Amino acid sequence: SGELIGAVVEQIKPSCLIAVDALAARRQERVCRTIQISDTGIVPGSGVGNARMALNQESLGIPVIAVGIPTVVDATATQQHVLANLRDGWRAVAKTRGLLLLIGGVTVGMMIFGPLSAMCPLMTYNHFGGNGYDASIGEAAFGVGMLLGSGILMAWGGGRRLAGLIAVAAVIVGACTAVCGLLPPDGFPVFVLMMGTMAVACAWFNGPLLTLTQRHVPDEKMGRAMGLLTAAMGLATPIGVAIGGVLAEWIGIAPFFLVDGLACLALGLIMYLPKSVRALDA
Repeated sequence: SGELIGAVVEQIKPSCLIAVDALAARRQERVCRTIQISDTGIVPGSGVGNARMALNQESLGIPVIAVGIPTVVDATATQQHVLANLRDGWRAVAKTRGLLLLIGGVTVGMMIFGPLSAMCPLMTYNHFGGNGYDASIGEAAFGVGMLLGSGILMAWGGGRRLAGLIAVAAVIVGACTAVCGLLPPDGFPVFVLMMGTMAVACAWFNGPLLTLTQRHVPDEKMGRAMGLLTAAMGLATPIGVAIGGVLAEWIGIAPFFLVDGLACLALGLIMYLPKSVRALDA
């Protein structure tokens, strides 16, 4: 199917491809009732150990939007153990040291970045003396920035150095956050600008990381590796919010932005230093 689709893409030259993938659900209640959407493409048959040619930007040369819909129930799903699957995912990722370090760095970055969503309205109210309307402007700026960053990534593809792009994104997010912490009470317009710029860079994390994972993890282990990645990111945010809330209460909202930004900036500067991480872009 991949070769056939590739031939059609070569002939028609569309701007993007939308691939609808039939998934196997764990429970009957999930069939035709949930949906998954991603911009990293699909590997047909990988979920049942029959992986074929990947349908993604790397193989087809155009952005691929994957829409997954569960249509059947996997008879073996009830026999699978969550911890065993996570262990298999860890082993698959750990075979590529650079990928393991990069995922670890992004997980730490999520812990650092996680509290900001709760702190931004407090920054608007307490530091800038704003109101609900001002807070909504900051949130809108972040949303527009995310859309802009996603559009840039889809059009550009991220280039050849995807691990480097993730590190640069962390540096940009950290620098913008630190600048916010240094702003005077009348600096709300600059705060909005920093929020939008930060959001553009935030859109450059998931896509490149998923693409690198697809490159370096065998197709038959891809589902377990993605499960590990999802679990790591899912745990990082609430942990970061809990720690960040205590720290912000202790040192104040504006100083928290400065400390949080410097931590993210330092993470971005060291993330690309290991040789194994740079080898991911070779």
